[in-house]
Amino acid sequence: MSVKKPAGWVVHAALLLVALIYGFNYSIAKLVIPHYLEPSSVILLRVAAVSLLLGLWHIGRGTPLSIEPAHRLRLVVCALLGVVLNQLLFFEGLARTTATNASVIMTMSPIFVLLFSLLMGLEKPTFRRMTGVFLGGLGGYVLITQGQWALQQANVWGDLMVLGNALSYSAYLVLVKPLMRRYHPLVVMFYLFTIGIIGVFPFGYKGLYAAEWQQLPWFVFASVAYVVLATTLTAYSLNAWALQYTHASVVGFYIYFQPLVAATLDLWQGKASLTVYTVVAALLIFTGVFLVSIQKSTKNAPLVKKG
Repeated sequence: MSVKKPAGWVVHAALLLVALIYGFNYSIAKLVIPHYLEPSSVILLRVAAVSLLLGLWHIGRGTPLSIEPAHRLRLVVCALLGVVLNQLLFFEGLARTTATNASVIMTMSPIFVLLFSLLMGLEKPTFRRMTGVFLGGLGGYVLITQGQWALQQANVWGDLMVLGNALSYSAYLVLVKPLMRRYHPLVVMFYLFTIGIIGVFPFGYKGLYAAEWQQLPWFVFASVAYVVLATTLTAYSLNAWALQYTHASVVGFYIYFQPLVAATLDLWQGKASLTVYTVVAALLIFTGVFLVSIQKSTKNAPLVKKG
């Protein structure tokens, strides 16, 4: 039985909420890492908690959890890209750079989504889109080098890790879309995070064991709760739901709004100052994303089939 497709504005409202959640996440996560908890430890908490919550939810509802054998390898690859590499690179990178830099770099995801789609033959190259790719790449280079034109800035390794995170997340968006259309999004998410535990456990268990939990201030627990419940469970679920009804590049486009939130928080807290190179880089990346994301009207995406 077909599920009724929601109104377009509902899908876009969900994606905007995801952008706001992620925009706040940059500053909230930096309250915890690396001063109180190691990045990999936060990731392990995040992945294990979401897997547990989704598992309990499925048990309570009696949701069918079967995945066809032909789709299992893709599921494992998506878990490695969308959970393990994505989160390890993001949190390790965020610990080494500013929230503003990280959020601006993440806006390159729609460009990477297009590149992966081109490589897989899902999209056709056009002059406008390739111009957008060039401008986005140039913007990323300007942001990382800050006018020095060489990789010698204090934040460079953090920036490169976040860039790797954007690459892995973009590949995940392209590869996971067929699974989201075939199965219930929360079933896919349950397997992604359960498989992800295996990938992040070797990196995070030592930090969790060594943490002095009784000495940690209250806001550390509040920040971890936000990362688990808002940034992971809510944001991933909304993105997964939206992927049923719109293109992966549209989902990626909403990353465009994250720097506005992150930079505003950074400036308000006095943790960063905008340089002319950051502004120029943001303009180049945003222009590139705009050129890449313009789409001609297409037919409605297929609805998810139940049963």
